[in-house]
Amino acid sequence: MATRVAVIDDDPLYMEFVASLFTNEGSLHAVKTSTSDELMALLKVDPSIECVVLDYDLGIDTGLALGKAIKDGFEDPPPIIMLTGQGSERTAVKAFRIGFSDYVSKRNLDRSELIRAIQGAIARRKEDRLRLAETDKLRSNARFDSLTGLHRPAMSRPG
Repeated sequence: MATRVAVIDDDPLYMEFVASLFTNEGSLHAVKTSTSDELMALLKVDPSIECVVLDYDLGIDTGLALGKAIKDGFEDPPPIIMLTGQGSERTAVKAFRIGFSDYVSKRNLDRSELIRAIQGAIARRKEDRLRLAETDKLRSNARFDSLTGLHRPAMSRPG
């Protein structure tokens, strides 16, 4: 099954172009959205979205504002990649501070760069989830109370 990637861009032609890059890849499927509200609604009902690719300039909104809304609005949001033609170093820094996974320029867009960014972001998210699960498992097996940090005596076995 193809990896589902939500794509939002205020330019429908460019969004179709990006979607065609995914189609040529074969392992990615673009789920196209045209507004911030549409994307947020999609993320609420579709947990199979594994990554979001968004444009910086979304007309009324900015990609930074939308990315922050996604990060703030979901407990475990998918990774976000900014794809922009208007970017600057300052915009990239702001994006990374918000928690974006990657930043790809539309200028001379290299299909393989975008695909690698998406696949890398998804792989890092999976690694983070595995690490968190392992940490939780270790905490539950530890003989320390996770709230107080105090030693918890071993449960005595009836004998």
